[in-house]
Amino acid sequence: MPGQNPSGAVNPYYYDPNNPFDNITAVVDVPDDQVIENGIEEEDFIENDAAYIITQLRKIGGTQGRGNTDDMTFGTDGNTDGINPYYANKSDQELFDEMKGLFFWTTYLKPNTLRITGEKMINKFKNGPQNPPFSDDELNKAASKSSAMKNFAKDFGDLLNVKLRSVNGNIAQVQNIDIPQNLRPKFNGLYNKFAGLQILVNDTEKTDIHLKNYTIDAASGNWEADLIIEITDHFGLDKNDALAYQNKHGGFGAWWTLQHKRNYKPFITKIYVTKKIKGKL
Repeated sequence: MPGQNPSGAVNPYYYDPNNPFDNITAVVDVPDDQVIENGIEEEDFIENDAAYIITQLRKIGGTQGRGNTDDMTFGTDGNTDGINPYYANKSDQELFDEMKGLFFWTTYLKPNTLRITGEKMINKFKNGPQNPPFSDDELNKAASKSSAMKNFAKDFGDLLNVKLRSVNGNIAQVQNIDIPQNLRPKFNGLYNKFAGLQILVNDTEKTDIHLKNYTIDAASGNWEADLIIEITDHFGLDKNDALAYQNKHGGFGAWWTLQHKRNYKPFITKIYVTKKIKGKL
């Protein structure tokens, strides 16, 4: 992605977090962000019905909700100050075509998986109903494999390890762990810009972690925990994002217009990730 790095030099692989959708059609295929090393191991495990199982499990940690309600508003009287007037005279179908074009480029590296998920999400936005929340296996898989999710699991494992040390490994004595907001899952970066997760999720509203299994070896202090991680996100666009990105791609202004002037309703997305984490007291 052509852009300027802090020194001012042009660098096609530089990602500016303040302008994450610059040059949206200049696709760059790069590795995902680096996975941290903090002494906690993580791996995926398969759970076929995680959404159902969490109702039977103890919540052991999570982030507080960010309270970002603007992206869930909708109607016909949205304040258009600053919004490009180009969109006002477009038909709903033309606006949806613009939105689909945006999703085409931002899922370019995942045409057979997350591009299809994106089409499903646009169709839900277009046709409803908004309940129940949107959930999708491919979205779950992509989130689980991402560096952002691996790092979130490892960060939580580190917090859990501190708690376990204070109670000699007795998980029953570990209360709900409040994860700092700066550690919440955020699916951005140059890789995710073109591999789907940034446009489909990006930042997240709230995350809850449920404990399925826990074992510890008393002699060595080695422990394992199976977690089901439930991420809640909003599929909606607030005005700040529309103003920031409408000149990067017409799909942003079209999306905002559909939601805030044509009464198309945003919805909740649920992502379910299963992780086994391992640590040592």
